[in-house]
Amino acid sequence: LAKTFRLDSHLLAIAAIYPLFGIVQQFVLNALLASNLSDLLPGKRLIVVLFTATLFGFVHAPDAPLMACTFVAGLVWVPLFLRCRNLLPLGICHGLLGTLTYYWVLGRDPWAEILAEIARVM
Repeated sequence: LAKTFRLDSHLLAIAAIYPLFGIVQQFVLNALLASNLSDLLPGKRLIVVLFTATLFGFVHAPDAPLMACTFVAGLVWVPLFLRCRNLLPLGICHGLLGTLTYYWVLGRDPWAEILAEIARVM
């Protein structure tokens, strides 16, 4: 757990844009993967949820804490999607929860990481 709960311009910038990326990730996770697996494996919802959440975690490798967080989030988001079939609230939740997780749980500043990568490429 991060040592301080800070609320700064970097956190606010990520909180403003990350929900859009969250919607895209939820589309891939749920609308493409979970939905199609659910169609292929009728009556096997638990297998679909576990497989999809596990894959969602592995996509975030090699960062083990991030993999664990995304696996747990997948265990919540996949069944919600399979029940409601609505990506928008899941994507917004993904973006906001992801922002807070990066800053307050993992102690990382993704905005600074993005700026450093841009500077490295230029």
